[in-house]
Formats: sequence, structure tokens, C-alpha cells
Amino acid sequence: MLIEQRPPAGGEVAGGTGVRYFPFGSLIRLTAIPKPGYHFLYWLGDVTDPLSFSTSAHLEGPMIIVAVYAKVSREVSEVGEVAPRGVGDGGGDGRRAEEPTPPPSSFKPVWRPSEPPIAEPSTILLFGLAAVMLRRMRRHI
Repeated sequence: MLIEQRPPAGGEVAGGTGVRYFPFGSLIRLTAIPKPGYHFLYWLGDVTDPLSFSTSAHLEGPMIIVAVYAKVSREVSEVGEVAPRGVGDGGGDGRRAEEPTPPPSSFKPVWRPSEPPIAEPSTILLFGLAAVMLRRMRRHI
């Protein structure tokens, strides 16, 4: 199983990322942990709840799962918080902007199917290489 996060600076996946080995048929629990200034959007891959911070996946063969994060905007979020504003971005009070905090665990992002995720060329290359590696590993088992 290959577990990744995008963008790399956006957050982490509990237990680590990269190629991880689990017994066939395992139930793998996944938790997305956003870094300051980012929030969790969704999971890419075959998971039970792609919009939840914590989800799981049943390992029935080679898999690729990606946690997708986005920068916190300065607009009002769905939980009613307003990110700080500072000099040069319309704040006007002369104070330095503080770093935004990640949303609470109760935050549920809005899925907008009309806005597909943008695949970076490096992500597509990573998926292709991972698929080739996993297929070769499966042949040797």
C-alpha cells in the first residue's frame, strides 16, 4: 500500500507515508493531521469515508491512498471562524497577521464535484511508479 499526502507541506498521515506493508485482507485505519495553515479536504483512493479526517481501507490488493489538504483561506469557514488579517491584506489595523490554526475535528469540508482536484505532473508520475512497484512486488510473492 502506498500512502501519501498532497501537498507535502499540508499535513501528515498518522503512522507515516510511503510504501507500507500489511497482511492481505487487513482493515487499515487512516487519520489525516493537517499542519498549521492548512485544512484537510478529502482522501483519494478506496476508503470507507473520503470526507472524514479518520477513515479506513480494506486491503484487498495493491492500493494508493492520498490525503489532500488545502491552505486555510482568510474567509469565514463553515465553523464560523475568521482567519486573521494583517498589514497588506486588507486588515488595516497595522498588526502582524498571526498564523491561522487548523479547523477543529468537527469540520466537514464541502465536496464540490464540479471542481475536480488538479493533478500535479509529479503526482501522476508517483502514482505510475507506485503501481509498477506494487505489481512487481505482487509477482514475486
